[in-house]
Amino acid sequence: MVTLCKTQDAEMIITLIWEEGYMVTFYKIHDIERFFCVIDSCVGSVFLKSSDGELVDIRRNVLVKDLLRVSSGKRHIEELVLTIEDNRDMPRIMGYLIGG
Repeated sequence: MVTLCKTQDAEMIITLIWEEGYMVTFYKIHDIERFFCVIDSCVGSVFLKSSDGELVDIRRNVLVKDLLRVSSGKRHIEELVLTIEDNRDMPRIMGYLIGG
């Protein structure tokens, strides 16, 4: 299943990966701090794949968030691919997208 969602806060593509969770591709994340608050509130792990292929849980990971802030130039995060491990977290992610 692939779903495309777009709002004023971000755009995202959601791909369901049955064994691993949801792979979510975000585009143009404008409210970076609110986005990080939503990620930190997730029950399960939220993984970002590093350049060497390792999965890093970004919840409450200050170093990774600081690197993303710096790379965004404080405007917006252009693209971010995450794996959401727990399906109970998808309403949080969707709530961010629709501005809730």
